[in-house]
Amino acid sequence: MKKIILTVAAAGLLSACSLMGPSHSVKGEVVDASMNTVTIETADSKIYSFSTMDSDKTELNGLLLDKKIEVQFSGNYQDGMAAKKLSDIAK
Repeated sequence: MKKIILTVAAAGLLSACSLMGPSHSVKGEVVDASMNTVTIETADSKIYSFSTMDSDKTELNGLLLDKKIEVQFSGNYQDGMAAKKLSDIAK
């Protein structure tokens, strides 16, 4: 019985991950930032805004205006969506 429950749970997790969509990233310059959000502008002048509340920031050394960062996210971009990870772009 435990094997069946674990198999069903694993299948549920896999299907939930596939619903989130593929992982993407975007690089740009910080044009706005608050406690739980960041907005960046890419080199081709596109604007992206993300929630940073639950983001992995271990590879980010501060979040300042004009700083170049990379933001990773899952699925199709939507304004204000959750960022999975924020990191500095090496100079």
